[in-house]
Amino acid sequence: MKGLKGIVIFFLITGVIFACSPPPELPDKEEMVKNVKFKGSYSRDDVDYFLKFFNEMRESVKNEDAEKSFSFYSRDFMSDSGINLNDLKKNTELLYKAYDNIVYSVSDVQVHVKADKAVTTDNYFYKAGPAEEGYKPLNYKGRERIYWQKEKENWKIINWIYE
Repeated sequence: MKGLKGIVIFFLITGVIFACSPPPELPDKEEMVKNVKFKGSYSRDDVDYFLKFFNEMRESVKNEDAEKSFSFYSRDFMSDSGINLNDLKKNTELLYKAYDNIVYSVSDVQVHVKADKAVTTDNYFYKAGPAEEGYKPLNYKGRERIYWQKEKENWKIINWIYE
């Protein structure tokens, strides 16, 4: 239970809970891709990678595929609240056991690339129904900022902030 609380706190660090608000329309993959705006010095490979990330992250969360989700993270990941990659993995596994029908969606995505650093910002929507008794449904939306570092040939997440 303690680990689950940690992941929920991580998802809510600066986000807003809208437990009673109706969920917004969820964009399909194609619509999601159309909303991505790129800035800075980026290559075609960068564009392809970030589009792949947003589509695959959405699918991996829906399918509760933690291995796929974490393939985008750096081993050096550290949240502002002090959660490292191993802690995040453990908490995510607990979340996947406690919740079903998880939906993660983004819109109004912006990607700013400068040399070996990048920042993506977007509006996110996250919803999940309890799989176990005693848990309340999750329904979050807000703005998120993801910080990236180029490692070898791929971009990796080094921090993820909910505003």
